[in-house]
Amino acid sequence: MENINYGKNYDEWKGWDKTEFGELTKNESRQFDKILNKSTLYPFKNTNLNALEIGFGNGSFLQYARLNKWNIVGTEVNKELIIRAINKNFNVINTTDLNIFKEDEFDLIAVFDVIENIEKKELKNF
Repeated sequence: MENINYGKNYDEWKGWDKTEFGELTKNESRQFDKILNKSTLYPFKNTNLNALEIGFGNGSFLQYARLNKWNIVGTEVNKELIIRAINKNFNVINTTDLNIFKEDEFDLIAVFDVIENIEKKELKNF
């Protein structure tokens, strides 16, 4: 299990120190709609999707999924974000090991702003 805490400076850098965990702006919701409208999951709203978000960050996509009544699991390595998510009753795990999930467990796997944080030698395995 990872035990990483990026600290307050990371929250400030990302602008998350000014928002509540899981806050979903109208702009973010429109962006998620736009991305998913291009997917093979259309129509995706209010359907019983099983979703995984890898590196859930500020929780906005977790909230988006919750509002769409999806079954979502989030993974994260930042222990502070894990605590915030649990306090908001999100189903989250602190892990980098995606092998804990079954191959066909999810209809959707979302990854936003994560790939650039993975070491080049680990990308293929990811």
